[in-house]
Amino acid sequence: MPTKKTLCILLALLGGSCRSSAPPPNIIDEGNPLPDLVIKRIGFRILTTGPRLVPQRVEVLVVPYEFRVQVDNVGSSAFDKPFYVSFTTNVPDYQNYIYSRQELLNEGKTLILPRQSYTFVVSTEIEIPRGTSGSIPVRFYINTEGNLNKLGFQVSRVEERNYKNNVFELSMRLQARR
Repeated sequence: MPTKKTLCILLALLGGSCRSSAPPPNIIDEGNPLPDLVIKRIGFRILTTGPRLVPQRVEVLVVPYEFRVQVDNVGSSAFDKPFYVSFTTNVPDYQNYIYSRQELLNEGKTLILPRQSYTFVVSTEIEIPRGTSGSIPVRFYINTEGNLNKLGFQVSRVEERNYKNNVFELSMRLQARR
């Protein structure tokens, strides 16, 4: 005798459906449309002030960067609330999933309609170990879940359709400086 799950799979393959008492997580409920923010791309540049040495940590160069973070709303509802983007600023934080910086974005409450995007500018300093060549990894996270991060920074919860698509990883190619 086939199980209910097997029958539902067969029915779905034939174009039918099985109803359950609760929708699966991260599926749009047409009665409750929600926004869904994702980072589509990130551009970056070194700011003109250039790198500096940290006196207490001579093995590290601190380089000021400007990031242009393109956020898309792939949800079914417009979005106009402030939210935090968290990101790593050095290799150890990247390796340990520690978001050492938080920036509040959309303080002006720009309306991002479904299937539209908006680009936010974030300026920060990235720590680069001296002698590093090639590239360094940086991770960005649209921090809307309302959880404490590993540094104890609390953010407010922002309703979204899917929280699992909020991470963007970037490999920053280092430029040789004379």
